[in-house]
Amino acid sequence: MNFDREMPLVLKKIPLVLKIIIGSIPIIVGIFYSYYSTSANVKNKEEFYKAEFSSVVIRSNTSEGRTTEFHLENNLKIYFWLSAQNPLSIGDSIQKVKDTYLYSVYRKDINGVWKFYATYDFLKME
Repeated sequence: MNFDREMPLVLKKIPLVLKIIIGSIPIIVGIFYSYYSTSANVKNKEEFYKAEFSSVVIRSNTSEGRTTEFHLENNLKIYFWLSAQNPLSIGDSIQKVKDTYLYSVYRKDINGVWKFYATYDFLKME
């Protein structure tokens, strides 16, 4: 049995409608992923603006290969371009007042004392 010769015959027997449905699945998945990630980012941005908090960076990961995503204890996320030179570290304290995108970062020194490190604007990915 020559599998290479029979395969095109099998594909020819699939109805055109089914081929279109199968071919559109990756497109639908891509659209869904794009919509989900965009709406999640918009929600994070709105919550970040409204909230007043003091939180700690608990983990980070590369998001979509272009940015570093820093996760806070309060489930919010902060993003920086990969080219940024270590703007945040795990364990940094983030403090923010209500109704602003500005936030302050505090980092422990070698004696374990919190020291002001920098102020960032959530809207300006550094």
